[in-house]
Amino acid sequence: MGSCTSTARNTITSPVGIGSTSTSEAPQILFDDFSYSTLDEMTANGWIVRKGSGWPGVLGATFRPENVSFVDYPNQSGNRLLRMTSSTDGTSENTYQTQICHQRKYLEGTYAARVRFSDEPVSGVDGDQVVETFYTITPYEKPLDPNYSEMDNGRLIAQHGGNYYPDSHMSINFNLWFIDGGLVQAEGVREYQEDIDWVFHEADTLLMPDQVNAKVNELRNASLKFQDTMLSGIQESPCDL
Repeated sequence: MGSCTSTARNTITSPVGIGSTSTSEAPQILFDDFSYSTLDEMTANGWIVRKGSGWPGVLGATFRPENVSFVDYPNQSGNRLLRMTSSTDGTSENTYQTQICHQRKYLEGTYAARVRFSDEPVSGVDGDQVVETFYTITPYEKPLDPNYSEMDNGRLIAQHGGNYYPDSHMSINFNLWFIDGGLVQAEGVREYQEDIDWVFHEADTLLMPDQVNAKVNELRNASLKFQDTMLSGIQESPCDL
């Protein structure tokens, strides 16, 4: 399982330097260890579990809350994972996708998550085109909307500034969906899984991966399973992209 970290450009607002925050203000942090037993516990902490149909993915497929479960981490007593399981038999009516979103209140800062991505099914034949993601996004209103913002996490392939720099508050998202037209026409159901150990965000601060890991370990050692000190107002969070 690897860590996926992204930092927005020009995010250093603290006068005391990189990776630091002002002594007069507490840092704005989201941390979730996903040590839940039920979906109700998770949604009480601001998460939305998508249900129904819609983009992205296979036309006619369904996003199901029951695709989200919580499992014990192998060989780590007391640690749990959020597991997303999406499945298909090659038909749209029997294709079930998964998405979770946290409230739309995030902009500049450091985003990190420890996630296991895999494009191989845990059961059934291989070959479906599957997308597993960790990203931030705003609602999509119209083409070339200047208020639209999105930031995808992972290997750096592009940097954007000026008119293309994210400037609207975004939600934090994880999803597992299938590309429309990319399903294998084979008999039987295929299941794909994505496991999330934790997610972390600190606003207006640039942190390197080792600094993120140190902060996460500090929170875990203090037995904090969830912390949300974000001060920005929550905007409408449809959880449909």
